[in-house]
Amino acid sequence: GPNYHFASRQLLLLGGMLDFSDSMNRKVASSFLYELLNRPLEHEVDEDGNQIAIGDGVSLGGDLQWAKAVSELAKKVHASIGEFEMVIATVVEELARPCRERTADFMQWMHCLAVTGLLLENTSTLRSLEGTAIRPSEVLQSLLLPAAKQKHVDVQRAALRCLCLFGLLENKPSTELVKQLRLSFINGPDLVSAMASKALIDLVSWHGPQELDQAIGTEPSDANYEKTQFAPVDISDLNDDDLNVGVLSILFSGFHKDDWEFSPEGDNHDNVPTILGEGFAKILLLSENYPSISADLHPVILAQLVRLYFLEESKELGRLKQCLSVFFLHYPSLSEKHKAS
Repeated sequence: GPNYHFASRQLLLLGGMLDFSDSMNRKVASSFLYELLNRPLEHEVDEDGNQIAIGDGVSLGGDLQWAKAVSELAKKVHASIGEFEMVIATVVEELARPCRERTADFMQWMHCLAVTGLLLENTSTLRSLEGTAIRPSEVLQSLLLPAAKQKHVDVQRAALRCLCLFGLLENKPSTELVKQLRLSFINGPDLVSAMASKALIDLVSWHGPQELDQAIGTEPSDANYEKTQFAPVDISDLNDDDLNVGVLSILFSGFHKDDWEFSPEGDNHDNVPTILGEGFAKILLLSENYPSISADLHPVILAQLVRLYFLEESKELGRLKQCLSVFFLHYPSLSEKHKAS
């Protein structure tokens, strides 16, 4: 595959050198950008003739730095208000056609989702997509939710990342989006569950857990129960329509599922224990932001993080161990209240 890190630097240099108020420069750069956005993902073919996408599977070109460089250039070339969204949404709509018509192969799905991710990551509000080639409701209903239900694991991962970005832009998380993330976490293979847990934790951190529960009408069976401990859930045994379990209880139950892959964290694929460990550590550090999470749950979470740190399987997980070491150093000094637990 191409050396995207070198290419990313070149692209950023190019963007810095050219004067885009000059209409000729803008025209040339605009068609160059259009080519970059439409360029199919790089892939290899294995011995059985199957295509395998190269790179992280979620970014444009399979490379985060490259995606950032392309979006920086796009924002410079299409700098007037709403123009960036207009242009990128047009590309998304074109790439989405075979997906909506059910003729797309998984590489086309991934390419479309990579450009969709680039759009969602670089816009500050869903309102700015109204009036473009593909409205927010269409992005959700006819692209992201169907993509999350595709068989191919890489397509599901890319879809869940986009659902997370979409949910962060919503004023309140939408019902189907939260349902899909829960489903993918509960039923997905490890790589899909990992991406879903990352999305749920990001949305819990942004909107608060009660907003996610309200989105799907979760009514804890005993309102006081989840104040002192998490609902005991066996996620291997949870029904799709069992909506009475709060999102935090579902995520917390992930610690007790014993067949996760504790594979060392690569650049592209996180594993569930690392994401949950980092996520719950962050929730404790920022607990003042989450008044709906009862203080009685803090020691329960803390005990779980200590257990996770000393698990035999965690030895290989360098990033998790490092994150938790830093957490254990900082947590007690945050407040006297924490010291008590």
